[in-house]
Amino acid sequence: MARRRGVRHPRRAVTTSDVLRLPLTLQPWKDLGMVVLAMLSAIVGFTLLFAGPVAGLAMSITIIGIPYLLASLAACRFWGNLERRRTGLRTVPWTWVGDTWWDKLKAALAMSWRDLAWMLLLFPVALAAVCAGVTAWLTGLGVLVAPAWMWAANVDFGLFTVDRFWETWPLAILLGPPLVVAGAWVLRGCVVGERTLATAVLGPGARERIQELTASRAGAVDAAALELRRIERDLHDGAQARLVALAMDLGMARERLASDPDTAATLIEGAHEDAKTALQELRDLARGIHPAILTDRGLDAAVSSLAARCPVPCTVDVRLGRRLGAATESAAYFVVAEALTNIAKHSGARKAAVSVRDEGDRVVVSVRDDGHGGADAGRGTGLAGLRGRVEAIDGRLVVDSPDGFGTLLRAELPA
Repeated sequence: MARRRGVRHPRRAVTTSDVLRLPLTLQPWKDLGMVVLAMLSAIVGFTLLFAGPVAGLAMSITIIGIPYLLASLAACRFWGNLERRRTGLRTVPWTWVGDTWWDKLKAALAMSWRDLAWMLLLFPVALAAVCAGVTAWLTGLGVLVAPAWMWAANVDFGLFTVDRFWETWPLAILLGPPLVVAGAWVLRGCVVGERTLATAVLGPGARERIQELTASRAGAVDAAALELRRIERDLHDGAQARLVALAMDLGMARERLASDPDTAATLIEGAHEDAKTALQELRDLARGIHPAILTDRGLDAAVSSLAARCPVPCTVDVRLGRRLGAATESAAYFVVAEALTNIAKHSGARKAAVSVRDEGDRVVVSVRDDGHGGADAGRGTGLAGLRGRVEAIDGRLVVDSPDGFGTLLRAELPA
C-alpha cells in the first residue's frame, strides 16, 4: 500500500545489527580511502596556501605581486571546488569581477576566503582523522589476526608479554571483534565529522545562496514557459486538430443523414475513431504533465513503465525505502523520461541503464547508455528545460557525454 503524501517519514534508527555489521561491509575500506585522500589533499592545499596567496601577499609590493596573488586565489578556488566534489558539495564557479586591479583583488578575496579557511583547517583535521581513524581500524584488524604475527613480535602489554603462539588466540577471540567494530565506527565518525565541517566551511554563504536561488528561480520560470509551449503545441497539433476534424465529420454526417445514410454512417464511424484518438492523445498529454502511475504506485513503478516503453533495451535498479516528496518524485520521473527519450531518438545506443538511489538527504538518479555520446545541455530545449526543473527544487544535473563513449545523465535531488 502506498504511503500517504504529506507525511514525513523519518530515517530508520541505527540498530545493534547495523553497528555489528559495519565491519563486514565495504564501507570501512571506503572510509579509509576517504581519510587517506583527505590527507593527501590537505598536503596539497597547505602547500598551495603558502606557495600561492601567502607568497603573493609578500610580493604584493612588486609589479607582479597582485597578478600572482589573483592567479593563486583562482588556483585556491580550483582546489576548493575539488574539495567540494570530494565532500559532496556543489561547486562554486570563479568569476573575475571589477574594473581595476584593486577591485578584482577585493572581489577575489571575498570569493576565496572559505577556500583559504578550509586550507588552514583541513591539514590538522585530516591529520587527526588519519591518526585516530586509521590507527583504530588497523589496530582492530591487527589484534583480530594476532595469531599470524604477535607471537613472533614478542608484544609487551606491561602486565604480560605475548611471545607464544597459544597466547595469541585469547587476544584474537576476546579483543579482536570488539576492536574491529570500534575501529570501523571511529573511522566512520572521522569521515562524517570531516564532511560536516567541510559543509560548514565550504558550503554556500548568503551571497552564493542568493545567487543560486535567483538562478534556480529563473530556471524554474524558463522550464515552466517551455512546458506551457510544449502543451500548447501538442494541443494544437494533436487533440485540437482531431476535434476540429470530428466536428466537421459530424456536421457533414448531419447534412447527409436524410439524403445519403450510408455516407453519413461512414462519416460517423470516422468521427468515432477521431474521438478515440483525441481521447488517447489527451491522456498521453496528461501523462506528460504528471503521470497517474507516479501518484498511485510511486517512482519505482513509474520508472519501470518508462523503461518498458523505451525501444532501447533498458535495465532498471531502483532502491528506495520510502515515498519521496511530490516535487522530488516528479523531477526524478522527468529526468528519466527525458533521458530515455533522448536515448531512443539521438544516441544510437544498444542498451541503457537507469539507477535511482536513496542516499539519506538526497536521491541520485542516473541514466547511462552506450551510444555515440556528444550530448550538450547547452543545445536544444530538452536538457535545458530539465536542468531548470531540477534546479528549481535545489537539485543538480550533470551531463557527461564524451564523443564515442556514451552518455551519463546524473541528477542529485533533495529527498
